[in-house]
Amino acid sequence: MNAVTELLYKFDGGTVEYTKPLIYLWEVFDHDGKLLYCYVGKAKNGAGRPRKHYARNVRNLLLCRPYRKGKQEKFRHVHRQLARAVQSQHRIVLTLIRNVMPNEDINAIEREEQVRRGCPQLPVADSP
Repeated sequence: MNAVTELLYKFDGGTVEYTKPLIYLWEVFDHDGKLLYCYVGKAKNGAGRPRKHYARNVRNLLLCRPYRKGKQEKFRHVHRQLARAVQSQHRIVLTLIRNVMPNEDINAIEREEQVRRGCPQLPVADSP
């Protein structure tokens, strides 16, 4: 039997411009539709980071490959949660929340969205 190693997710780009700085949201739902995990992040260079880099990191984690050369165990909590969701075949949704304008502080906007959506910035610990 082949192990599932691909990050498959529903994508909602809304009206966000993909090439501009933006705030994004990862959500994981169980088979009953209950929200299990959420993560709000920022991408200064547009949607490439959430759309491509996370898939690569989750694949590497599931295949027991290093995060990067010389950084074997640098996977972040969000990578581990998404990998668990892939293994459990939970529903994963990536939403591009909004663009960040040049006069806005992307870090402040990210924190505001984390609070507004109830997604903790720093998890207490990885769950088993």
